[in-house]
Amino acid sequence: MSNRRGRLALAVEESRAYWETADTSVPVASRPTLAFERRCLRARNVERIRDILVVMAERYDAFPEALVVLGRWKRMDAPTRRMICHWHLQLSDPLYRRFTAELLVDHRSRNAPIDRAATASWLRDEDEDSALASYLLTAGAEAGLITAKRDPRKMITPEVPERAVAYLLHLLRAVGVDPAPYLVSIGREGDEVGLPMCSSLTAWADATL
Repeated sequence: MSNRRGRLALAVEESRAYWETADTSVPVASRPTLAFERRCLRARNVERIRDILVVMAERYDAFPEALVVLGRWKRMDAPTRRMICHWHLQLSDPLYRRFTAELLVDHRSRNAPIDRAATASWLRDEDEDSALASYLLTAGAEAGLITAKRDPRKMITPEVPERAVAYLLHLLRAVGVDPAPYLVSIGREGDEVGLPMCSSLTAWADATL
């Protein structure tokens, strides 16, 4: 997993292409060649597409109802797309989830910037490879949680549309996951859990999209 982390962070554009073209009925081994022939992903060769598809499958195939909803969501704005990619990365990668819901939240509470050295030190404390600092900082910047400029990076609050929050809460309720780390990572928690809920993510999409 760590090698793929280093090559692909939030992957917003790759995710959008995957939502629009994913066909989980196609055998996994056949997907890279098919995606390359159909030009579904911006990549120079089948090997690179294979790497991307492995990551995309980890992030989205485990949630088939969500993948169908994402494929239907044709008028998704950029802030919503960014947040959905952030949350699905949190779901698939516990390290990124801890980084964004613990380390970045701690820095935000102290109004303290973060840099590669602090991230690498935290990774060592977590018994993780300190080389993953670049991956975490890049993904955090792409999610709009920290500035994208070179160190030190300031904490920022991302734009989070209400429709994105509703998607998250319906998804997490369906899979039985506590929403707290996902909401606190974007500077929101508590009252959002009380938003009106439909019976399922699909029912919410039918009523909303």
